[in-house]
Amino acid sequence: MKVGFFTLGCKVNQYETECLSQKLREVGFEIANKGEEADIFVIGSCTVTAVSDRKTRQMINRARDYGADFVVLMGCFVDVFREAAAKLKVDLILSNAEKMKLPELLKERFKLQLKDATEVSVVPQRKAKAFVKIQSGCNRACSYCIIPKARGKSYSKSLVELQKEVALVAAVGFEEVVLVGINLLLFGKDIGCELIDAVELTCCNEKIQRVSLSSLNPEVITNKMLCRLTLLRKFCPHFHISLQSGSNNILKKMNRSYTVEMYEKIVDNVRNYFEDPSITTDIIVGFPGETEADFYDSLEFVKKMKFAKAHIFPYSKRPGTVAATMEGQVPDKEKERRFKEMQLVVEANQMEFNLKMVGKRVCVLLENKCKNGFFKGYAANYVKVLVKSDEDLKYRFLNVRITTVQSSGCVGVIE
Repeated sequence: MKVGFFTLGCKVNQYETECLSQKLREVGFEIANKGEEADIFVIGSCTVTAVSDRKTRQMINRARDYGADFVVLMGCFVDVFREAAAKLKVDLILSNAEKMKLPELLKERFKLQLKDATEVSVVPQRKAKAFVKIQSGCNRACSYCIIPKARGKSYSKSLVELQKEVALVAAVGFEEVVLVGINLLLFGKDIGCELIDAVELTCCNEKIQRVSLSSLNPEVITNKMLCRLTLLRKFCPHFHISLQSGSNNILKKMNRSYTVEMYEKIVDNVRNYFEDPSITTDIIVGFPGETEADFYDSLEFVKKMKFAKAHIFPYSKRPGTVAATMEGQVPDKEKERRFKEMQLVVEANQMEFNLKMVGKRVCVLLENKCKNGFFKGYAANYVKVLVKSDEDLKYRFLNVRITTVQSSGCVGVIE
């Protein structure tokens, strides 16, 4: 039987989908490529916003269009809205804690004769970079966030298990590893180590050429950490540092544990330690109680920070969170206006950052082929780079000189 996947949301979701697809493959299922029809479709849901919920429902409909006779819904939407999930047109629902049981459940449901999972080794399928989950769960209580309810308390992967997994992905040809988690600030607190220890350990694998981190809370980026990171030749200077708002008033309402002054100091430190680091972030507009003055404080702060890229989200009310019952809910039209105004600033900052890259020589990992003979890849600082070639450059590291920019990235020539 052929199994297809639609995965929404964060890199942790993507990592877990990859693990599950390998588990299914090892026991005898065929895994569908993107766009292929399948007998079974598995939807890895996200519920961080109302838009995520809508996309989950759309994916369920698309799964039927792709010929699926059996649809599985798993992940965060199930954990948070179990009753709503039960009303959807799916054949099986699995929480985050249950999802890895899928091979056994499918075997039982369809009376299949499958291999014993202990008979073969799980080998990740080759892609440009490997996501390795080192932490899950969250002990924080941001007033807008439902994820602690979906993912539970924080727990960390041991350094011994991390070393084994990195060795596995390196053995099959991966040369870049991205360490991911729900809240990497909390990594190691339950096992007596720190995030920098995980980065250093990953860099020690001789077959791995680049190591990067997923989203970070600003407090984790200490001078001690930055000093140790600068000693790691393989570390990619891309820091996705969650901001959420550039207004101290709103940060307090969000129950975030930093101020804009603290955030600015951290960003300045990163730029002092690294040459041309890429600082990216997340921003919420229209949070309950956000006045026009609060919004413009946030807008001006984003201008000042000159982010290389930013993801902007209109505030989405999540039942079960503190923010959902706060006074001062901002009308949707006003959220949309603020989104568009913030987007203009973010796009201008991104173009400014990309223009600074013109003339520079960078090492690019090419990930896939685009139209018109171009290949797309990323420099170590996560700047997107397009290069043209008649050769197949997929998964290769090449030295590229940046010659011009586009709205979303840079264009270069191979040297």
